[in-house]
Amino acid sequence: MNTLIIKPQNKSDYELFVNLAKRLKIKYEEQIIDEDAPTKEEILNQIKEDYIALKKGTLKTRPFADFMAELKDEAERATISDEELKQMLKAADLL
Repeated sequence: MNTLIIKPQNKSDYELFVNLAKRLKIKYEEQIIDEDAPTKEEILNQIKEDYIALKKGTLKTRPFADFMAELKDEAERATISDEELKQMLKAADLL
């Protein structure tokens, strides 16, 4: 089986491809790649910076639930599992 990779430049190109695939009864698989997603290293560096600022007293505080929700959101965008996130936090001495 051959694979054709199509990278539409905008939403209308994407919709055109989907409609064409449906009309031709071609099986297709969506794979959304978010190139703006932060890397694991960027997430960990930001956590470290926030932690240092918090210790120095220069970080504005916010509810812990909001902080964890933001972490989970960033981890999902960077395709980091909850377990990997916990390991990263432990390695950074934040847990």
